[in-house]
Amino acid sequence: MLNRNKMTILNAVSAMLLTLINGLLGIVVTKLVIEYFGSDFNGLNSTANQIINVLLVIEGGFTLASNVVLFSPLGRADYKLVNNILYVTRKKFRVIGVIFAALGVGVALIYTFLVNSELNRMLILSVISMAVIPSAFNLFYATTYRVLLQTMQREYIINFANVITIGLGHICTIVMILLGGSVWLVRLITMLFALLNSILIVMYTKRNCDYLDIKDNGCDVVIPGTRDVMIQKITGIIY
Repeated sequence: MLNRNKMTILNAVSAMLLTLINGLLGIVVTKLVIEYFGSDFNGLNSTANQIINVLLVIEGGFTLASNVVLFSPLGRADYKLVNNILYVTRKKFRVIGVIFAALGVGVALIYTFLVNSELNRMLILSVISMAVIPSAFNLFYATTYRVLLQTMQREYIINFANVITIGLGHICTIVMILLGGSVWLVRLITMLFALLNSILIVMYTKRNCDYLDIKDNGCDVVIPGTRDVMIQKITGIIY
């Protein structure tokens, strides 16, 4: 078991490594995208990412609120309460994931028919949709487990998973562009590695947390603070 100092160092190192790899490879990918597919497609990718960031406001800060509630029972090894909290968290995030997907599809359709672009309408719709799908999947399937890892101060697991999937995704994208792959295939690669990221997080957490038994045990658990954090996130998005 790692002590807090080692976990803090691992969290910091993994975060810096993620920033470095994502930044350097991202520059290369952006350059190739502009060179091979044009600035319109690069702008569409940026717009899709911005849409995702705005839509994530519906998460409402529930992640942070769940972290706070989980901290005390985890510290005293009250795993029954931990599982009850995680059950409520998962139930909430599944609803959020469905709402996110519905809003994402709606925004994609509206944007596709309103934007002034020389790109094919179907391409615009598919690119935004392929940005929405992994984010919705993450909310619905993996965010509950991310919350647990964060509360355990094991953000380095999440960071290393991001390093692997983002790094490999960028490398595959670079190779695919140089081999003459289509724009759909390039965006599909990004989506698939994002989905893989969520799957890896869930697999690791289930394998390394033997006490996990997320089910309804009839215990009413309230996760306070969601409204305050949501207001803070909304003001941040507006800013």
